Amino acid sequence: MKLLLILSRLTRVKVCVAVVASCAMGYLAGDTFNTAVFVKLLSGIFFLSSGASALNQFQEVSRDKRMLRTGERPLVTGALSTVAGFIISTVLLVLGFAFLAWSGVWMAFFLTGSAVLWYNGFYTPFKKYSAFAVFPGALIGAVPPVAGLVAAGVGWGDMRIPIAGLFFFMWQVPHFWLIQLSHAGDYTKAGFPILANTMGPGQVFRVCVIWILATLWSGIATAVFFGVHPAGILLLFLLSLWCLSWLWKLRSGFVLETTLAPAGMKINIYMAVVTLLVSLNGVLGQLG
Repeated sequence: MKLLLILSRLTRVKVCVAVVASCAMGYLAGDTFNTAVFVKLLSGIFFLSSGASALNQFQEVSRDKRMLRTGERPLVTGALSTVAGFIISTVLLVLGFAFLAWSGVWMAFFLTGSAVLWYNGFYTPFKKYSAFAVFPGALIGAVPPVAGLVAAGVGWGDMRIPIAGLFFFMWQVPHFWLIQLSHAGDYTKAGFPILANTMGPGQVFRVCVIWILATLWSGIATAVFFGVHPAGILLLFLLSLWCLSWLWKLRSGFVLETTLAPAGMKINIYMAVVTLLVSLNGVLGQLG
């Protein structure tokens, strides 16, 4: 059990599950379904995401040691050596590529492989220098659902690809900013440039609200475009209002941690519900 806990922290298994869910959504909402391809594709995505996350911790261990938020990560605590972390990440990446190759969906193989290179080769080093690294980083979030759609026979000219990709891209930006703003002191201490040090509090608030509103709109548009039942659309509308319910706290002034941090949990739940609704609609379509 202890080893499993260590590995789950190294790979950030909750994040990996979310990545797999977004890929599953794309596949289930596609044009064809093959159980063997589906299982191999999701297995490959899981291992690839796990390996990229472990490699990221290997790359950032020196900065993670300066942050309370990352203080329990195994390379920081010494539960695993950095060499062990690198070896595990390599094995996971190899497994991921092997499963994707086994699936026979070479476009998904190249898309996700490019995402790993972008994440570990460009985004991870770049975020040391810019608070706006989130924008190129958010492109990575669009890859799994697109890979799922392509694997399910959806052509590049199909509008489902940009619609799904856009939603996950939009969600990534406030998701990251809200985490960063919730742990602003940690990120500053670790030497990461943060939005709060680039803009004034009022500007930070306005930028985050604009992106959150755009994400909420994009989620509803995605559900509508993929043919989700009107009851599901109504649910997303009500969830959108709930996601914005923290705005009332601004009556007493703008306080970064207490006004923006709670929005992070809500926007993540919203993303999960959009993913679930589109996935269920895809399953019902396949059964029909």
